[in-house]
Amino acid sequence: MKKTYKDLSGENFDIDLVPHDISGYEVLFHVTLKENRKSIEENGLIIGQPQHKSLVKTDLLFLSYPVNMDTGDCFRWSDNSCSLVVLDAKKLLEDGYIFYNDWFARMDQSSLRNHLCCDVNIPANYISRIVEF
Repeated sequence: MKKTYKDLSGENFDIDLVPHDISGYEVLFHVTLKENRKSIEENGLIIGQPQHKSLVKTDLLFLSYPVNMDTGDCFRWSDNSCSLVVLDAKKLLEDGYIFYNDWFARMDQSSLRNHLCCDVNIPANYISRIVEF
């Protein structure tokens, strides 16, 4: 799926989002500021909310899948300002949600390239839990 965005100088650039099969995952993660927790618990993950790590405005939600399928992966997020939103990947897959490899994170080797994105809102009923550090 092709999408067009504006870079920092205002020039258009295209990206090609490649679908990512999430059938092998039990959960997906979304990291957010603790101050967003109440809104997310009530409304789910909504596209277009302020993003504190993104320089380019997108119409995407950014997530990741666990690298080791255990809680060890969670310790990458040890920032006191963040919450980890845990989503039910099986339920999202059953209901037809499509996830894509995160084009913006393609060069990030520090995270074993486990970044995903999607172009739809995710209602609160897909949240398994929210963890604060």
